[in-house]
Amino acid sequence: MRKLEVRLAREPGRDRVVGHLAESGRRVYFEYDPAFLREPLWLSPFKLPPEPGLVEHRDHAFGPVFGLFDDSLPDGWGLLLMDRFFQARILTRNHQDVSECFRRMVFNVLAHNRDDHVKNFAFRLTDAGEWELAPAYDLVLSAGPGGEHTMTIAGEGRAPGRSHLLEVASKAGISGHDAESILQEVASAVGRWRAHARRADVGKDSTRMVGTALDECLARL
Repeated sequence: MRKLEVRLAREPGRDRVVGHLAESGRRVYFEYDPAFLREPLWLSPFKLPPEPGLVEHRDHAFGPVFGLFDDSLPDGWGLLLMDRFFQARILTRNHQDVSECFRRMVFNVLAHNRDDHVKNFAFRLTDAGEWELAPAYDLVLSAGPGGEHTMTIAGEGRAPGRSHLLEVASKAGISGHDAESILQEVASAVGRWRAHARRADVGKDSTRMVGTALDECLARL
């Protein structure tokens, strides 16, 4: 049996033992360290809640090891987490985070960022042991796989529009009024692309290419 000690490091010189991973006969197991359980953090609320005992990794469809310890979360597991976050706000219990996540989704749709896979949405653990939505990143125009969004919007990947966005908002517990306000705010910002491009001395060809793509997205609202 091969064993690996798992540590959580917030900064150099400040770490703690979380537990131990073990592999035996092509099976992977994990067990929390007793000291960690005395002051636990909910690092993996669904699959590895902080409880004593040996846990075997069985969800092989999501990867060869527990998602918590993988280099980055697999898309399938990440989609499940995002779905649970929208549906019940389990991770942060913060409606502002839900609205912000919706706002980023609207931006991705209107700004033609179709590289919107779940690894471009992240949560971070605060010093207080609470999960919160991480700052936005990797927000650029992208064609996406086969010209579609990596994550569909209410099942639509190629040409999501207002109805799809509002359907997601409703399921996430965002009021129609708030959802419409977010749509208008983001559309207004995206619609100023050409003015921003002029101020930033973006080339004419790039300005035209991006502007055409954005116009097509905005037209679906």
